Amino acid sequence: MGNKNILIVDDDSSIAVSLSEYLQKEGFCTVTAISAQEGLEKITEDTEIVITDIMMPQMNGIDFLRRLRECSPQVKTIMVTGYPGIDTLLNAKKYGAVDYLKKPYNPGDVKLLIERLTQNKKIEDEKKKLLLASQTLFNRLKDQLSTYQISLYSGKEDNLNQMLKKISEEAPDVILIEINNPLAPKLLERNKKKGREGYPIVIVADESEFDQIRDMLFAYGADDCILFGDSPNKIEQVIERCLEESKERVEQERQNLKNKPESVSRCLFAQVYHGGYYCLKKDRCGYKGNWVVIEGREYKKCLIRPFLVNDLSTIEFVNWEGEINGNNIFEFKEILMEPIRKGKKNIIINGAFLNKINFNIFELLYDAYYEMTKINQKGSINVINLDPRLLEQMEIFNLRKEIGFFGPRMLDERASFGKWDVRFD
Repeated sequence: MGNKNILIVDDDSSIAVSLSEYLQKEGFCTVTAISAQEGLEKITEDTEIVITDIMMPQMNGIDFLRRLRECSPQVKTIMVTGYPGIDTLLNAKKYGAVDYLKKPYNPGDVKLLIERLTQNKKIEDEKKKLLLASQTLFNRLKDQLSTYQISLYSGKEDNLNQMLKKISEEAPDVILIEINNPLAPKLLERNKKKGREGYPIVIVADESEFDQIRDMLFAYGADDCILFGDSPNKIEQVIERCLEESKERVEQERQNLKNKPESVSRCLFAQVYHGGYYCLKKDRCGYKGNWVVIEGREYKKCLIRPFLVNDLSTIEFVNWEGEINGNNIFEFKEILMEPIRKGKKNIIINGAFLNKINFNIFELLYDAYYEMTKINQKGSINVINLDPRLLEQMEIFNLRKEIGFFGPRMLDERASFGKWDVRFD
């Protein structure tokens, strides 16, 4: 079914709460609001579906829908009303509602509608994803980009780090940025340095801005340019051409990598760690960074720190696909408990799947930890590969400090780590 994040907006709080409680029992995450303004304040990047009444004071549901489309175009909206009419039906369709329900409705029908949207999202996910660098850009191009998934950068125009964070979160196929955006030259310069790790960047401009277009294409290395007046077909051709050229570059670099000398068979973690030593792994890693030469041999240079353990045979590495929620948390607990019963002293959990804090996770982890200490008082549980934002939150709420939380890490034994005594800046 999926743990969808749903916002319910209705000025009748009893209706909103009743539907919320029903959907929560069905495994959905819900938030309620009793006005359109409160609804706008409660929209987050995690919100996937909005169910909103139409007849509300101050701001009605149609105006709310129009505002929602401007700030969160990716959210699917279901309109609900006790006063159905052709005008509201047409306006709901015009501003992007995905369906329209009449009151009184059966909560079971709402559930079926949400599940249908989930199936439709699987098809939607196959569409190419574009990241647009501003709300203004979206407003001018939204009609020409209806066949794409759209995400928006809403941070400061001069904050490159915010933009890079958004790119990392969204992983778009192509980035569109207006030619006069202060971030454009900064982003293009950085993209050059990233090589095949960079994303295709398309400049958007008016035809009168010829000189600036030339500079962005030839001096800064933009992948292509579209004009504000271009047709949807012309824009699609540009985007498809960028994607094809990007694939060719990636394939060429992969071939170049294969042609590296066969002596390159180890991955070097070049980040300084405890005493200045560097970790030597046995296999190639997926890091796409620079190569370094040590004593005449080439090694890959990687910024991922090793997570050191005394003996890998005492470790159980727990990997979980998908989010942990109320429907599967006990299954996850059982997976944690199994190696503890087998006598494993250390559990390391891959936290890459986590996208938000769930206090049930803390309770589960500490239950498992206390079960482990009954068997082995020196046992440990650690969560690695956490997103930096989540890591910071985890450390705030992890008051007991008995479980470790870490960012990106790779496992290694202390003995093999300590044998490699080469140091360099």
